[in-house]
Amino acid sequence: MKISLIKVLLIHEWHKDMRNKASLYATLLYTICAIFVCFLSFGAKQNNISILVWNALFWIISLFSCMNAMSRNMAKDADSLALYYYQIVSPQQFIVSKIVYNALYLTFLGLISFIFQSFILGNQVQDNLLYLISILIAMIGFSSVLTLVGSIASKAKNNTTLMAILSFPTLIPLLLLSIKLSKNALDGLELASSYDETITIIAIDAITISISVVLYPFLWKN
Repeated sequence: MKISLIKVLLIHEWHKDMRNKASLYATLLYTICAIFVCFLSFGAKQNNISILVWNALFWIISLFSCMNAMSRNMAKDADSLALYYYQIVSPQQFIVSKIVYNALYLTFLGLISFIFQSFILGNQVQDNLLYLISILIAMIGFSSVLTLVGSIASKAKNNTTLMAILSFPTLIPLLLLSIKLSKNALDGLELASSYDETITIIAIDAITISISVVLYPFLWKN
């Protein structure tokens, strides 16, 4: 697998998003508005909610922001461009580039959500590094699942609904582990106490990426 071709595909994805900034702005606005609504709902006061609620709000907003972002990016390339990809890159290179780019994109959204929620609702996290690690490894898993499921759903007419139906059962275990890991960061527990959750999430990420690489060539042929 040539890394140089993957790099070219990443740059191409970046240029496509820069030409269509409305999608990015819409997703950011969705995230910020959701946090602001929570801010108003809890009495418009910082530190007015419990740690558990703060953590739950973050992951609920992040999950639906990721779903919203990925559904906007599901539009298929033009037939001529798809044929061009088919001639110059392998399906493995294409899906890996998509997963890497989407992981960076979703991580960026997660960081924006964390920063804005900390500013609006108060930062209740005791271990910011561990919380950021939980965001990173969770978004890698979200990316691998949503990228593959989005590719499958793009073959159907009602692709947004199908993507939600197919992805939620897969995302729930990853989401539960991420919530538990981030709760440890909120409580300020030692890193050793979060070792099992961290390794399990990384293992899920590796499995979902491997499955995507193995299965995507069958979609690629269509």
